[in-house]
Amino acid sequence: MPVHTHHGCEVTLVVEGSFSDVRGRFVPGDIDIADDSIDHKPVAGAEADCICFAVCDAPVKLTGRFGRLLNPLIRA
Repeated sequence: MPVHTHHGCEVTLVVEGSFSDVRGRFVPGDIDIADDSIDHKPVAGAEADCICFAVCDAPVKLTGRFGRLLNPLIRA
């Protein structure tokens, strides 16, 4: 995933594999809740494919240099 924050809330359940961001490592069964105070770049762990179920109540907001150019294209 590119570097991003959230306009609303994002809830992610890790089903398989893992991912890490600035807050730590999330493994199967972990639930991650991110809101507009979190600016992160989730990176999948190397041990297996990372499969997650994520629900957002608003679009993400890309914050990286290139991502900011794409924001107008991904807004609902």
